[in-house]
Amino acid sequence: MAFRDGPARCVRGVLHYPPDSGRRPRAEISGDHMIEEQEVLEPQGTVRITFTGSVIPHWRYEFVEGNREVIQDLVRRANTVIGLLPPGDPQFRRNQNRVQRDADREAVTIEWVGVDPPEDRSAMNQGDGPVSATAAPPRR
Repeated sequence: MAFRDGPARCVRGVLHYPPDSGRRPRAEISGDHMIEEQEVLEPQGTVRITFTGSVIPHWRYEFVEGNREVIQDLVRRANTVIGLLPPGDPQFRRNQNRVQRDADREAVTIEWVGVDPPEDRSAMNQGDGPVSATAAPPRR
């Protein structure tokens, strides 16, 4: 079966991915309805991101194992997002979560050294505790 550049093709109720995509389909098709497609990616590798201190660049990226091309692309994007931010910067935590989500999409494991791992944002949005807010006094 020849593939064009693009997404998977559905033939007789079975999803087919290009052989070099590293993806395995998890979907069932019943009549005209597709029953939830879940895409499972093969693990692509591991990268270690280390905080080097207050001197720029703040981060060192070390290849641990896996597909070098995928990891180099991830490191390039991560460096763009967090490269000049120290962990104490207010923007850092949000960007660290962005890098982690990107790694999860690419099936790459990140080992964070010298900083806390990214927090799970889904737990924060489920109302695990009271939310305190302070309002500024009204202007007169």
